[in-house]
Amino acid sequence: MRPRIPIIQTIVLLLAIPLVYRLQYYFNIIPFIRSVIPDSIANISDHEHYVAGWVPLIILHWISLVVTLVFLRANRLDLSAIGYNNDLKKSMIVLTSLFLVGLLFYFLKANTTLSLETISNGLFSPTLSTSGELISWIFISINAAFCEEIVYRGFGITSLKSLGLNRFLYLVLPIVSWILIHDLMAYGGLTQGTLFLGLNGILFSALYLWHKDLNLPIGVHAIANLFIILF
Repeated sequence: MRPRIPIIQTIVLLLAIPLVYRLQYYFNIIPFIRSVIPDSIANISDHEHYVAGWVPLIILHWISLVVTLVFLRANRLDLSAIGYNNDLKKSMIVLTSLFLVGLLFYFLKANTTLSLETISNGLFSPTLSTSGELISWIFISINAAFCEEIVYRGFGITSLKSLGLNRFLYLVLPIVSWILIHDLMAYGGLTQGTLFLGLNGILFSALYLWHKDLNLPIGVHAIANLFIILF
């Protein structure tokens, strides 16, 4: 029988940290971050704040992941307890495969007329255009999928189940937390963004519960992110 994960740990990861994401959107710290980023890095994008916008999110993603690992260890658990088999060979195969998918999408975007922008209806903003944006998006996509699935699907669902919550709550609450860490304006607005992310969250959660392995939702999540290259 798995130990009951303390509710304070669940609150930290599913409420406190998502609120930090919301605060950095609210106070718009991007101009400050841009001021300290060298032009040589910022200029990989035609969008002035592309790099500056992603830096705080990547940092918060890794803070969330580290906190998750700390909480697991405090409960004498490891990543396998939440469905992630951190076998090095398997992990390298998954990550390499996702990187190759990203490179395929990059090739299609850079060397063909294939584009899904006309059917996106402004869902994703801004669209990616420069080589720097496209290549960096491959890493951003994989990083986001890896961190978010471990934190919100793996730890989120497992911790709420350990508290005895019913299936509806331990599925929905992590999805709500996951939606909160996103800038909904980048997905077409509050309603459209919530609906889009909510449906994705349901899919990733269903894959996790069905397969009992986080590698599947991580892979599907990353590929969904990588598809943005084609818009």
